[in-house]
Amino acid sequence: MINKIEPRPSVLLLYPKTGMDMGSTVAPPHGLLTVAAPVLKAGYTVKLLDQRVEPVTRSIIEKYLSHETICVALSVMTGTQINYALKLARIARELTNGKVPIVWGGCHPSVMPEQTLEHDLVDIVVNGEGDESFIELVKALDHKTSLGEIKGILYKEEI
Repeated sequence: MINKIEPRPSVLLLYPKTGMDMGSTVAPPHGLLTVAAPVLKAGYTVKLLDQRVEPVTRSIIEKYLSHETICVALSVMTGTQINYALKLARIARELTNGKVPIVWGGCHPSVMPEQTLEHDLVDIVVNGEGDESFIELVKALDHKTSLGEIKGILYKEEI
């Protein structure tokens, strides 16, 4: 039997624990699924790791990172989820030596985009609904073109 090797994703999506993750109360990460669909349709590979239902450790994140990774994106709500998100972002930053942009989206970055972007573990913020702006962002990062024309994002100039 041939062992099929899973391709490494060009986009890694992370959904951190919320601190209130109990059994049947855990709903699918709808926001990340919404931004993943157009990325997949455009031909990119995507891996979504949901820390609420499976361990997301340093070795697991490392397994899905490669020189082809375009970005690591997290969906974050205000509250305890920020702490878990920062831990995951720090792991991604260390494993990529800062060469892969870390993107934050979700409720918290949308409510406080400038404050979120000030953190050293955040390179880009997707503000509001990300289904259209995230695919534009992925394409721009992939082709190394300007991010300036993408609506709904804030970013650090040094990316």
